[in-house]
Amino acid sequence: MAQRLAGRFEGRPMAAVNLTPLVPVLLVVLAVLAATGGATETVLPLQLPSCTMPPPHYVEPPRTVVSVLGNGRYAIDGQVVASDAVPARVKALVAARGASMVYVRASEDMPYAQVRAAIALLKETRIRVTFLPDWMAA
Repeated sequence: MAQRLAGRFEGRPMAAVNLTPLVPVLLVVLAVLAATGGATETVLPLQLPSCTMPPPHYVEPPRTVVSVLGNGRYAIDGQVVASDAVPARVKALVAARGASMVYVRASEDMPYAQVRAAIALLKETRIRVTFLPDWMAA
């Protein structure tokens, strides 16, 4: 029976591909990649935004804090001021202190309409307005 099976496969071509001639070619490709792969020492052009730091002796100007008390009343740095006097008082304080912004403070239960009215009133001064959370007020 072994003789019968041996004769069956002799007349057909081999079904597998011979990879032996490709081994040296792959080794050469691998050697070239290994030799040139580590040579990426080119400098990449990196554009970073410029940053200016204040000098070490820089002291931040005192904050100008406007507290919204409600019913058209405001407190500027702890002093109660009527709404019609707020823009002039804030301009004078910011100019005297050399600051660039005004901080607005309001309690959590203050109606949003009153806080928005305070911001609109402070926008008349053309000075930046930002909120001051209660934990930063100290």
